Amino acid sequence: MLSAIQQSQAWFDFQNQLPNRQAWQLDGFFVYKLSVKKNLHFLYLPGLNAHPPKDFWHKLQKLAKDQNCAFCHIEPYRPTTEPPLAPIGATKLSPFHYIETWTRYLDLSLTEEELLAQMKSKGRYNLNLAQKKGITIKTETNIDNFYNLLAATTERDGFAGHPKTYYQTMHQTLGDQHCRIWTAFYNNTPVASIIATFFEETATYYYGASSNEHRNLMAPYLIQWEAIKYAKANGCLYYDFMGIEPPEAVKHPLAGVSRFKAQFGGQVIQFQPATDLVYSKLQYYPYYIYKVIK
Repeated sequence: MLSAIQQSQAWFDFQNQLPNRQAWQLDGFFVYKLSVKKNLHFLYLPGLNAHPPKDFWHKLQKLAKDQNCAFCHIEPYRPTTEPPLAPIGATKLSPFHYIETWTRYLDLSLTEEELLAQMKSKGRYNLNLAQKKGITIKTETNIDNFYNLLAATTERDGFAGHPKTYYQTMHQTLGDQHCRIWTAFYNNTPVASIIATFFEETATYYYGASSNEHRNLMAPYLIQWEAIKYAKANGCLYYDFMGIEPPEAVKHPLAGVSRFKAQFGGQVIQFQPATDLVYSKLQYYPYYIYKVIK
């Protein structure tokens, strides 16, 4: 089963380093406090793939009360084919999520030859093209190249990233055991970069960025392949591409990146939906309505 790094001690330590962020460990599970605005706070329980004990839910309710949190947002990393989680309390399907409910992953017990064979022919072609055109991949010790490429990516694709200090803190706190950065270069110029995380038996493609230049050289294919080979060589059983569009989606914002990830083959799974464990209806439902109509 895939593991989410959000339920790791390393991620807990990272979150506690961020401004305006708090984290707790309850019965072996990590819980985080997020603030929507000055007077609306909620607990966040991401990456669950196991059932907490019944007493956990009572401790969670007490924590929510102590921290003035209106609800707990629960995002399972648990396939829909498994028995659902059973929180104790008033729950409602959430109108939002941070972790995508569909993902694609690779089985790293396969040989490199088998992993290549399951790729789509266009994916293998692009991978070979990047190699033939002289793309080189290097492991980075800082986030400078990644962040510069991310600035170009966010402007091109129309989404917002985090401040540079967020990625710096992530890389420094998680350390090499749990976080690695690879950058692709063409003639010593960085053209693509990714951040991958490692927890238990799962490697996760967490963030990616690419230049507006030399896109025809297909550097992202080679950088993914290097990360996949590293994960396999270091004992991971799964490579999680972390988030794709639902199979029947139309004009989904993840359509482009989903097509890219599909070139590597693998398997597609759906996680159980995000739910909100409601503690204050008065605070929760105006926010619920806002998220529904947004």
